[in-house]
Amino acid sequence: MRVLISADWHLGRQGIGGVDLTPYQKELLLSWFLDELVLKLRPEVLIVAGDIFDSKRPSAEALSLFSEFVNAIADLRLPAVFLAGNHDLPGLVTYMEGILSRHGLHMISAANWSEKNVIVDLPGLIFLPHLSVYRREGRSMEEILEDLASRYDPSNNVLITHLTILESGREAWDEWEMGFVPTIRVNMLCEWKLVVSGHLHGHHTPASNVVYPGSLLKYHPQEKNQKKTVLLVDTETGQWEALSVPQKIDMLEVIGYWNKDYGQFVLENLHRAPSDDADFLVLVTLSRPGGDLSLAKGVISALEAKFPGIKFLFGKVHTVAHPHANESSAAPTLKCAPREEPPGVLRLKAGKGPAERGAR
Repeated sequence: MRVLISADWHLGRQGIGGVDLTPYQKELLLSWFLDELVLKLRPEVLIVAGDIFDSKRPSAEALSLFSEFVNAIADLRLPAVFLAGNHDLPGLVTYMEGILSRHGLHMISAANWSEKNVIVDLPGLIFLPHLSVYRREGRSMEEILEDLASRYDPSNNVLITHLTILESGREAWDEWEMGFVPTIRVNMLCEWKLVVSGHLHGHHTPASNVVYPGSLLKYHPQEKNQKKTVLLVDTETGQWEALSVPQKIDMLEVIGYWNKDYGQFVLENLHRAPSDDADFLVLVTLSRPGGDLSLAKGVISALEAKFPGIKFLFGKVHTVAHPHANESSAAPTLKCAPREEPPGVLRLKAGKGPAERGAR
């Protein structure tokens, strides 16, 4: 069975600097996702692995976008399963269930999940939504996973979940990424044919049989180098292909300083060269202290003069830092089975497209 798996849409989320991301999410889901993935690839099932919405009070536009998307896939007669993540609070789950059930589509959340529940018309797929500590009935996530493995042969099933999966050598993820989601060591999942998880926003593979597709857009400065994908999975073999999500709004890190004598921003260096097929949220690293209320306008003016025709939106200013202070190294990875190449830090170079593998 050919399954299309996406995750972490965070509908209704505001971007850095308060930029409304809903129009970009709408363009991706109602245009690129439907036309380039659903209609051209003809998957047999669509799965969204958690965090469909971002906040407990999404905007009317975000709610409408979800409804429009569901109506579109229902018109195409595409079976779909939406898995609740840690951002999908009970009120939103009820809202989504109401829309999905009208079309015979599925919503799986802590409220309706148990180890005994399987979707009979989707063989080979096992679902585990986000379960808060109050929903686990005193059990640990390790005990729940062991119970699932005893009920269903892991070697013949694909597990879809929403977890923090730790690689070898990593003690904990950054607090902003963990989001109070249960943490599991990757060696707990080695027996499964394949595990696809939402929650962490960068496409990466903690092990040869464990993969994160990543989020729909870049939502946090730490995501500026991450690759975002949708997965096309063959449930018979456990093989998958990562399809890059075009970033209609991207992040651009610039380095420079405010020249108070001339009242303008001096652009010293760029994280990479911007392309003309996206808008850009600008992240500023000041190489020297100083600035005033005109800084944001000055940064945008400097970029527009250098790259006419590209839309720049002011994101945020970092404190004074060395130009390479934000670079990080790859974390070692525990392999359930050997893989062809080790994971690497996703690095973007000026004038070149994204690397093939995301680091987080």
